[in-house]
Amino acid sequence: MAATLNEIALIDDDLTGCVPPQVGLLRKVTVFDVSGNHLQGPLPCGGTARIIPT
Repeated sequence: MAATLNEIALIDDDLTGCVPPQVGLLRKVTVFDVSGNHLQGPLPCGGTARIIPT
C-alpha cells in the first residue's frame, strides 16, 4: 500500500517566498495550511482543494 499525503500544515514557520507549483500536483491533499507565514504569489492549482479564508 502506498503512502498518501492528506494534510500539509506549515503554520507559523516564518516561511517566505512563493508556494512551489509542484504543490498543485498533490491530488489527495485536503488540508494545506500555511497561515502565519510571509508567502506571496498565487496558490498553485490542479487538485480538488478549496481556499478557505481566515
